[in-house]
Amino acid sequence: MLNNANPLEIYREIIKDEKFREIYSDYFLDRFVYSIADVEKNSDIEKRKKMIDALLKAYRLAMSYKDQVLSAIEMQKIANIVNEEAGLEGFRKINVEPGPKANWTVTPPNRIYMEIYTLINNYYNVWSGMEDVFEKEAMYHITLMRIHPFEDGNKRVSRLILNVNLINQGYPPVIISESETDDYYNFINNFDVQGFAKFLRIKSYYESMGIAFLYKSYKEIPINESIEEYLQNKENARDLS
Repeated sequence: MLNNANPLEIYREIIKDEKFREIYSDYFLDRFVYSIADVEKNSDIEKRKKMIDALLKAYRLAMSYKDQVLSAIEMQKIANIVNEEAGLEGFRKINVEPGPKANWTVTPPNRIYMEIYTLINNYYNVWSGMEDVFEKEAMYHITLMRIHPFEDGNKRVSRLILNVNLINQGYPPVIISESETDDYYNFINNFDVQGFAKFLRIKSYYESMGIAFLYKSYKEIPINESIEEYLQNKENARDLS
């Protein structure tokens, strides 16, 4: 029953439709790859295409790990795809600057493995009982970004993992636009888990609303009929058949 259902419940119901799930996945990925400034600002057409292809390939690989722990090994495999064009593999072995908007000091290369393994243990064990999924993902994402485990592609890999984690837990993914970059880095700079969790919750909520509109268009549901009514009518029809 979906009477008076909230957007999250509707999202979880309509995403069960395999054909629609494929349509939405393409819709999301198209926006996701262009929300990464590195992609959008790359004026070299061939390099941009390769960067996009790498992100799509990395996303598919990350989604294939749905039923297992995303270990340090799998994390590196995802990053290796993202950084393939740059010829980079594995965790970085040099110190790097995290970018002009970042004011934190990244983890030294000799401590990356230890901090990544600690993060993974916290995520799957220590934080596993947290009721707020967005708070858990905020802690994971901020920590991963501050470790900055790769020589390049940290933002792309971290945001990709964030969205795969949300999808695998039954929540709509999020698109962080370039106009929100300052807010995004403020959360990371200040280790503001609560603020970032609220930000993610709102972004995911609005994504669920967009998914609902897309579903109505896909199913040609009349404007004066709600998705709840449409789904309830389908359920009633099945009961009568």
